[in-house]
Amino acid sequence: MRKKILTIAAAAAMAMMMSVPTFAQDWQQNATGWWYQEDDGSYPTNTGKWIDDNGDGAYEFYYFDENGYLLTDTEVPGRPVPPESHFNARINKEGQLEIDGEASIAYIEDDFARATGIDKNFADETYDENGISRIAMDMLLHSREENTKYGEIACEGNTVIYSNGFKVGYEQSISDDTQSAAHHIGTVDPKDGKKLLKFHYASNYPTDRVKDTKEKSVFVQELGFCVLMNNRNLSFDSIYYCLDYGDNILGVTWYCSDRVLLVIQSKAVLRKYM
Repeated sequence: MRKKILTIAAAAAMAMMMSVPTFAQDWQQNATGWWYQEDDGSYPTNTGKWIDDNGDGAYEFYYFDENGYLLTDTEVPGRPVPPESHFNARINKEGQLEIDGEASIAYIEDDFARATGIDKNFADETYDENGISRIAMDMLLHSREENTKYGEIACEGNTVIYSNGFKVGYEQSISDDTQSAAHHIGTVDPKDGKKLLKFHYASNYPTDRVKDTKEKSVFVQELGFCVLMNNRNLSFDSIYYCLDYGDNILGVTWYCSDRVLLVIQSKAVLRKYM
Protein backbone atom coordinates (compact mmCIF):
# COMPACT_ATOMS: atom_id res chain seq x y z
CA MET A 1 0.00 0.00 0.00
CA ARG A 2 2.85 2.39 0.92
CA LYS A 3 4.51 1.64 -2.40
CA LYS A 4 1.23 2.34 -4.20
CA ILE A 5 0.81 5.67 -2.36
CA LEU A 6 4.36 6.71 -3.19
CA THR A 7 3.81 5.80 -6.84
CA ILE A 8 0.63 7.89 -6.96
CA ALA A 9 2.37 10.83 -5.22
CA ALA A 10 5.29 10.68 -7.63
CA ALA A 11 2.93 10.61 -10.59
CA ALA A 12 1.01 13.60 -9.22
CA ALA A 13 4.24 15.55 -8.67
CA MET A 14 5.35 14.77 -12.21
CA ALA A 15 2.01 15.95 -13.57
CA MET A 16 2.33 19.22 -11.62
CA MET A 17 5.83 19.78 -12.93
CA MET A 18 4.65 19.16 -16.46
CA SER A 19 1.75 21.62 -16.00
CA VAL A 20 4.05 24.49 -14.89
CA PRO A 21 5.03 26.50 -17.97
CA THR A 22 8.72 27.06 -18.61
CA PHE A 23 10.06 30.18 -20.27
CA ALA A 24 13.29 31.15 -21.93
CA GLN A 25 14.70 34.65 -21.55
CA ASP A 26 14.53 35.82 -25.13
CA TRP A 27 12.90 38.09 -27.69
CA GLN A 28 9.31 37.34 -28.75
CA GLN A 29 7.26 38.75 -31.62
CA ASN A 30 3.66 38.95 -32.74
CA ALA A 31 1.71 41.04 -35.25
CA THR A 32 2.02 44.13 -33.02
CA GLY A 33 5.77 44.07 -32.38
CA TRP A 34 8.66 42.73 -30.32
CA TRP A 35 8.91 42.24 -26.56
CA TYR A 36 11.48 40.69 -24.25
CA GLN A 37 10.31 37.73 -22.19
CA GLU A 38 11.97 37.02 -18.86
CA ASP A 39 12.61 33.55 -17.41
CA ASP A 40 9.43 33.76 -15.34
CA GLY A 41 7.25 34.75 -18.29
CA SER A 42 7.08 38.45 -17.35
CA TYR A 43 8.32 41.27 -19.56
CA PRO A 44 9.53 44.85 -18.99
CA THR A 45 6.93 47.59 -19.45
CA ASN A 46 7.30 51.36 -19.55
CA THR A 47 11.01 51.13 -18.84
CA GLY A 48 14.43 50.46 -20.31
CA LYS A 49 16.59 47.36 -19.95
CA TRP A 50 20.19 46.34 -20.60
CA ILE A 51 20.18 43.26 -22.87
CA ASP A 52 23.09 41.26 -24.27
CA ASP A 53 21.68 40.06 -27.59
CA ASN A 54 24.46 37.81 -28.78
CA GLY A 55 26.22 36.77 -25.58
CA ASP A 56 29.39 38.73 -26.30
CA GLY A 57 29.27 40.52 -22.93
CA ALA A 58 28.29 43.88 -24.44
CA TYR A 59 24.84 45.01 -23.31
CA GLU A 60 22.72 47.50 -25.29
CA PHE A 61 19.95 49.56 -23.70
CA TYR A 62 16.42 48.98 -25.05
CA TYR A 63 13.20 50.86 -24.27
CA PHE A 64 9.73 49.32 -23.94
CA ASP A 65 6.30 50.98 -23.94
CA GLU A 66 3.49 50.63 -21.39
CA ASN A 67 2.38 47.37 -23.05
CA GLY A 68 5.88 45.91 -23.14
CA TYR A 69 6.53 46.40 -26.84
CA LEU A 70 9.94 47.56 -28.05
CA LEU A 71 10.18 51.23 -29.03
CA THR A 72 12.05 51.91 -32.27
CA ASP A 73 13.20 54.94 -34.25
CA THR A 74 11.85 57.54 -31.84
CA GLU A 75 12.75 59.99 -29.11
CA VAL A 76 13.92 58.85 -25.69
CA PRO A 77 10.89 58.63 -23.35
CA GLY A 78 10.64 59.66 -19.71
CA ARG A 79 13.44 62.16 -19.16
CA PRO A 80 14.54 63.16 -22.68
CA VAL A 81 17.85 64.93 -23.24
CA PRO A 82 17.29 68.66 -23.92
CA PRO A 83 18.48 69.57 -27.44
CA GLU A 84 20.39 72.54 -26.03
CA SER A 85 22.73 70.10 -24.28
CA HIS A 86 24.59 69.53 -27.58
CA PHE A 87 24.07 65.77 -27.16
CA ASN A 88 21.89 63.85 -29.61
CA ALA A 89 20.18 60.99 -27.79
CA ARG A 90 17.47 58.89 -29.44
CA ILE A 91 16.24 55.33 -29.94
CA ASN A 92 17.46 53.79 -33.19
CA LYS A 93 15.65 51.43 -35.58
CA GLU A 94 16.84 48.44 -33.56
CA GLY A 95 15.31 49.86 -30.37
CA GLN A 96 18.69 50.70 -28.85
CA LEU A 97 19.65 53.94 -27.13
CA GLU A 98 22.05 55.92 -29.30
CA ILE A 99 24.25 58.78 -28.13
CA ASP A 100 25.50 60.93 -31.01
CA GLY A 101 24.84 58.13 -33.51
CA GLU A 102 26.47 55.28 -31.56
CA ALA A 103 24.62 52.62 -29.60
CA SER A 104 25.20 52.96 -25.86
CA ILE A 105 26.83 49.83 -24.48
CA ALA A 106 27.81 48.48 -21.07
CA TYR A 107 29.88 45.58 -19.78
CA ILE A 108 27.95 44.46 -16.70
CA GLU A 109 29.56 42.40 -13.97
CA ASP A 110 27.63 40.18 -11.55
CA ASP A 111 28.44 42.27 -8.48
CA PHE A 112 27.34 45.61 -9.95
CA ALA A 113 24.74 47.64 -8.03
CA ARG A 114 21.49 47.53 -9.99
CA ALA A 115 18.39 49.73 -9.89
CA THR A 116 15.94 46.81 -9.98
CA GLY A 117 13.23 47.34 -7.38
CA ILE A 118 14.10 50.98 -6.65
CA ASP A 119 11.08 53.29 -6.65
CA LYS A 120 11.63 55.75 -9.49
CA ASN A 121 9.07 58.20 -8.15
CA PHE A 122 11.70 60.29 -6.40
CA ALA A 123 9.63 63.31 -5.34
CA ASP A 124 9.22 63.92 -1.62
CA GLU A 125 9.80 66.80 0.81
CA THR A 126 13.59 66.66 0.38
CA TYR A 127 14.01 65.75 -3.30
CA ASP A 128 12.23 66.71 -6.52
CA GLU A 129 10.91 64.43 -9.29
CA ASN A 130 14.46 63.90 -10.58
CA GLY A 131 15.85 62.94 -7.18
CA ILE A 132 17.65 66.30 -6.88
CA SER A 133 17.79 68.12 -3.54
CA ARG A 134 15.13 70.84 -3.46
CA ILE A 135 17.41 73.07 -1.37
CA ALA A 136 20.26 72.63 -3.86
CA MET A 137 17.98 73.61 -6.75
CA ASP A 138 16.72 76.63 -4.84
CA MET A 139 20.28 77.78 -4.25
CA LEU A 140 21.21 77.21 -7.90
CA LEU A 141 18.33 79.33 -9.11
CA HIS A 142 19.18 82.34 -6.94
CA SER A 143 21.95 84.87 -6.49
CA ARG A 144 24.46 85.02 -3.69
CA GLU A 145 22.54 87.86 -2.08
CA GLU A 146 19.33 85.82 -2.16
CA ASN A 147 21.12 82.78 -0.71
CA THR A 148 22.35 84.58 2.40
CA LYS A 149 19.44 82.95 4.27
CA TYR A 150 21.39 79.69 4.15
CA GLY A 151 24.21 81.16 6.22
CA GLU A 152 27.60 81.87 4.67
CA ILE A 153 30.54 80.56 6.69
CA ALA A 154 33.44 80.97 4.24
CA CYS A 155 34.32 82.20 0.78
CA GLU A 156 36.98 80.82 -1.59
CA GLY A 157 37.15 83.10 -4.62
CA ASN A 158 33.80 82.80 -6.41
CA THR A 159 32.79 79.79 -4.29
CA VAL A 160 30.80 80.28 -1.10
CA ILE A 161 30.50 77.66 1.64
CA TYR A 162 27.23 77.51 3.58
CA SER A 163 26.25 76.19 6.99
CA ASN A 164 24.03 73.50 5.40
CA GLY A 165 27.09 71.74 3.96
CA PHE A 166 26.73 73.02 0.39
CA LYS A 167 29.32 75.00 -1.54
CA VAL A 168 28.08 77.16 -4.40
CA GLY A 169 30.10 78.64 -7.24
CA TYR A 170 28.83 81.92 -8.65
CA GLU A 171 29.35 83.41 -12.08
CA GLN A 172 31.40 86.58 -12.13
CA SER A 173 29.64 89.55 -13.67
CA ILE A 174 31.43 90.91 -16.74
CA SER A 175 30.44 94.50 -16.06
CA ASP A 176 31.70 94.68 -12.48
CA ASP A 177 33.21 92.56 -9.71
CA THR A 178 29.94 91.33 -8.20
CA GLN A 179 29.06 87.66 -8.02
CA SER A 180 25.75 87.18 -9.78
CA ALA A 181 23.79 84.01 -10.57
CA ALA A 182 24.73 80.64 -9.11
CA HIS A 183 26.46 78.35 -11.57
CA HIS A 184 27.31 75.11 -9.77
CA ILE A 185 26.82 73.42 -6.43
CA GLY A 186 28.58 70.64 -4.58
CA THR A 187 29.09 69.56 -0.99
CA VAL A 188 31.82 70.52 1.44
CA ASP A 189 32.37 66.83 2.19
CA PRO A 190 32.94 65.14 -1.22
CA LYS A 191 31.40 61.91 0.10
CA ASP A 192 28.19 63.62 1.16
CA GLY A 193 26.52 63.15 -2.23
CA LYS A 194 23.27 62.07 -0.59
CA LYS A 195 22.70 65.75 0.12
CA LEU A 196 22.37 66.26 -3.64
CA LEU A 197 21.07 62.94 -5.05
CA LYS A 198 18.39 60.80 -3.44
CA PHE A 199 19.79 57.59 -4.92
CA HIS A 200 23.45 58.32 -4.20
CA TYR A 201 25.45 55.43 -2.73
CA ALA A 202 29.04 55.13 -1.57
CA SER A 203 31.46 53.71 -4.11
CA ASN A 204 31.67 49.91 -4.14
CA TYR A 205 35.08 50.09 -5.84
CA PRO A 206 37.00 53.00 -4.30
CA THR A 207 40.31 51.72 -5.68
CA ASP A 208 39.03 50.81 -9.16
CA ARG A 209 37.96 53.99 -10.95
CA VAL A 210 37.09 52.24 -14.22
CA LYS A 211 34.86 49.60 -12.64
CA ASP A 212 33.19 52.17 -10.40
CA THR A 213 32.37 54.42 -13.37
CA LYS A 214 30.98 51.49 -15.38
CA GLU A 215 28.77 50.46 -12.46
CA LYS A 216 27.40 53.97 -11.96
CA SER A 217 26.64 54.22 -15.69
CA VAL A 218 24.62 51.00 -15.61
CA PHE A 219 22.82 51.96 -12.39
CA VAL A 220 21.83 55.50 -13.38
CA GLN A 221 20.66 54.40 -16.84
CA GLU A 222 18.38 51.83 -15.21
CA LEU A 223 16.91 54.58 -13.01
CA GLY A 224 15.57 56.23 -16.16
CA PHE A 225 18.21 58.88 -16.81
CA CYS A 226 20.04 59.07 -20.11
CA VAL A 227 23.74 58.71 -19.33
CA LEU A 228 25.57 60.70 -21.99
CA MET A 229 28.75 58.68 -21.86
CA ASN A 230 29.13 54.98 -22.53
CA ASN A 231 31.93 52.45 -22.72
CA ARG A 232 33.10 53.94 -26.01
CA ASN A 233 33.76 57.35 -24.53
CA LEU A 234 33.72 57.05 -20.74
CA SER A 235 36.01 59.48 -19.00
CA PHE A 236 36.65 56.70 -16.46
CA ASP A 237 36.34 59.04 -13.53
CA SER A 238 32.70 60.17 -13.79
CA ILE A 239 29.33 59.79 -15.45
CA TYR A 240 27.27 62.67 -16.78
CA TYR A 241 23.61 63.26 -17.58
CA CYS A 242 21.47 66.37 -17.93
CA LEU A 243 17.92 67.31 -17.06
CA ASP A 244 15.35 69.78 -18.35
CA TYR A 245 14.40 72.49 -15.86
CA GLY A 246 12.28 74.87 -17.91
CA ASP A 247 14.51 77.72 -19.08
CA ASN A 248 17.59 75.90 -17.78
CA ILE A 249 19.50 72.66 -18.14
CA LEU A 250 20.90 70.93 -15.09
CA GLY A 251 24.04 68.91 -15.70
CA VAL A 252 24.79 66.16 -13.17
CA THR A 253 28.30 64.76 -12.82
CA TRP A 254 28.83 61.83 -10.43
CA TYR A 255 32.51 61.12 -9.85
CA CYS A 256 34.09 57.82 -8.88
CA SER A 257 35.31 59.60 -5.74
CA ASP A 258 31.59 59.81 -4.75
CA ARG A 259 31.62 63.58 -5.30
CA VAL A 260 28.58 65.00 -7.10
CA LEU A 261 28.54 68.32 -8.95
CA LEU A 262 25.41 70.04 -10.27
CA VAL A 263 25.83 72.71 -12.96
CA ILE A 264 22.97 74.88 -14.17
CA GLN A 265 23.03 76.60 -17.56
CA SER A 266 20.58 78.85 -19.35
CA LYS A 267 19.05 77.37 -22.51
CA ALA A 268 19.04 80.82 -24.09
CA VAL A 269 22.80 81.09 -23.64
CA LEU A 270 23.40 77.54 -24.88
CA ARG A 271 21.33 78.14 -28.03
CA LYS A 272 23.81 80.82 -29.09
CA TYR A 273 26.42 78.09 -29.54
CA MET A 274 24.22 75.60 -31.40
